[in-house]
Amino acid sequence: MRNAPLPPAVFLPFDRSPPDMQTCLGRVYDVFSHHAIVWNWCPQCFGPAWEQRMHAHPDIRTAPRSAFEMIYFEHPDCSGGAATFLHWLPRGLELSFFDHRLTPDFTAQMFRLGLLAWPEDETAALRQFFCRAAVNWFTHGDHAPLEITGAQNVGLRLAGGLLALGIEAGAIGTWLAESGTPAARRTLLDVLRTEQILEASYIALADPELKTLFDEARAALERCTRDAFHTCVTRALLTQEWQADTIREAELLIGTSDPIQSSAQRAADEAAIAKAMAADIKTGAS
Repeated sequence: MRNAPLPPAVFLPFDRSPPDMQTCLGRVYDVFSHHAIVWNWCPQCFGPAWEQRMHAHPDIRTAPRSAFEMIYFEHPDCSGGAATFLHWLPRGLELSFFDHRLTPDFTAQMFRLGLLAWPEDETAALRQFFCRAAVNWFTHGDHAPLEITGAQNVGLRLAGGLLALGIEAGAIGTWLAESGTPAARRTLLDVLRTEQILEASYIALADPELKTLFDEARAALERCTRDAFHTCVTRALLTQEWQADTIREAELLIGTSDPIQSSAQRAADEAAIAKAMAADIKTGAS
């Protein structure tokens, strides 16, 4: 028998009918608008020209990617810490979320700044935004207004964003299976086949205990996701719908469809995620 669903306090439902994208994106801009850039950046990573480039674009809603993308390639503390990242987050979602050059990816860069413990108004806006982005992509193949640069797995990136925000993996997987589109079914398999659903990165929080806390939460999210998605990937989905590359691969995936987590492991993982969500972190100026 499968484990009972995760309690709402830990994971939140997937919204199948969020507001339109313009409304969702506008809400993200609004709730993050109080974050201000912190200047006097690390001179070894960023010379004066980099700060001047950002100064030249005070309106983040119209700023080009070149005005801020440099912050994603160095440690956050080198460009003012979380405050600068959060100031640019709405525009970053539009222009850099699907930037194939980012290592780690955009979701991991949010997570390493304590995403699970961000204020509720911010995480609620992001959950709504990612639910709308997922519905648009998996239903209509529409990624607007998010720009895509380079070849990448759009579905897997969106799934990672949803999962990192604490949206229940089983609800995501069930919706993908029910939606029936090739992109949705492919993402179901990709989640199981990929080495890391949530890309690992250092935790950019000063407190060593918080670093450990969020590392453990990421690993717990990974296990919870794989366990939940295995319930959604059935033999019919793998073989009758011909979504696996080969029947042999389908059989291998079906063969690992037993629960990954024991009841004790699941309880421990839920506790690790809940503890990260309740953590007291600073998301303002460093």
